Amino acid sequence: MMLMGYGCGVQNSDWQVKDHTPPSFSRVYFIDSGRVRYESGGTTRPLHPSRLYIFPSFAPYTIEHDPDAPISCLWFHLDLFPTLVPKLVEIAPDEALQCLLRAARLEVNSPAPDAAYLTCLAEALSRQWEKQGFLSPPDPALAPVLRYMAENYPLALNIREISLHFGYAPEYFIRSFKRRMGITPHQYLIGCRMNQALLLLRGQTPIGDIAQKVGYTDGKSFSNAFQNRYGLSPSLYRRHFAPRA
Repeated sequence: MMLMGYGCGVQNSDWQVKDHTPPSFSRVYFIDSGRVRYESGGTTRPLHPSRLYIFPSFAPYTIEHDPDAPISCLWFHLDLFPTLVPKLVEIAPDEALQCLLRAARLEVNSPAPDAAYLTCLAEALSRQWEKQGFLSPPDPALAPVLRYMAENYPLALNIREISLHFGYAPEYFIRSFKRRMGITPHQYLIGCRMNQALLLLRGQTPIGDIAQKVGYTDGKSFSNAFQNRYGLSPSLYRRHFAPRA
């Protein structure tokens, strides 16, 4: 489990989430107030206050709010590997979950939030969700592949090498992976790389070094991949980054 971002409060009137490609991480919102709509696969549903939502890690979706009733929430961005979140999860928090959320809210709203402490709280939250059956483990046949890709994404991996490493013909491997995950192995590998890139871009690591750390041979190829995924360059993301849900 990796904590990628966090925040708390009322979002700006122009706030929205439009993930037309699977984000590869899960947004987690505990909604305090606001009129909020979630859409995925042509289906729209409202999101309700006093509910906790875990958003899909491998499905495209959009979230919008009414500017006259903006969303206010406690939020986290979590990489829940190796757990998969194939569809939206809605939870009415029990007493144990409410205690963890109160502790997280206090820390997020403190003058100097402790990221290590928040990571521990996020780990406790994810374990609670697993115990209650809200999160699904990966297909056992696919789990070693996912772990291999998550651990080795900084290398110059290609899908043919990965499939042969596990004894599959490349064409069969791609079809099987997409049937189980809903995305191709290439998309999953890019997601692993971009999750780490987003974390590094919040620090001071030079973009060329980030490119090499996440598996690209040069800054240009990394920038092109980042631009294609997020619609802006790594440098622009870094310049304008501010924690938003």
